[in-house]
Amino acid sequence: MRPRVSQREDLRKLTRSRVLTSGISEHLPGVPLSGISAGRQLGDYAMAVPVPFTTPSPDDVAAAVLTHPAVARLDGGPFGTVASYLPGRRLFGVRIGAPDEAAEISVVVRPGVTLPRLAGEIGALVRGVLGPVAVEVTFSDIVAATPAGH
Repeated sequence: MRPRVSQREDLRKLTRSRVLTSGISEHLPGVPLSGISAGRQLGDYAMAVPVPFTTPSPDDVAAAVLTHPAVARLDGGPFGTVASYLPGRRLFGVRIGAPDEAAEISVVVRPGVTLPRLAGEIGALVRGVLGPVAVEVTFSDIVAATPAGH
C-alpha cells in the first residue's frame, strides 16, 4: 500500500480548483492559477480560488445579431450614438451599458419580416449572449431587396 501524501502536498495539487459555497472544491481543467481572485483559509494553508469569468464583448453581440438573415448590417443609429468604444476603434450598432441598463442595437434590415417580430428575434439573439437583459432595437433603415440574378 502506498503511503498517504501529506495534506500540504494535497493542497499544492489543488491549483486548479474553485471553492463552492458549501466548501467543496470542483476541478476546473485548463484554468491557470494566475487567475486567482480569492482564497479560503484551510488551517494554516490557503487554497487558491481562480474564477474564470469573461464578460461578453460587443463584438460577440454584433456577431450574434449579424447571423439573422433579415439583418443587412449594423448601424450607428441617429447621429452615430449607438456605438461601443473599444481599444482603437468604435463598433457602431451595439451599445452595452451598465448591468441595469438596456443593451442598444441599431440595424439596417432587409424586407420580409415584420419589424415587431424582428425586434423580438434580435432581442433573443442578444439575450443569448448577454443573459437576461432588456434590449432596445432601432431600425435605422431598410434596404431594397436585390432582384434575383443581379
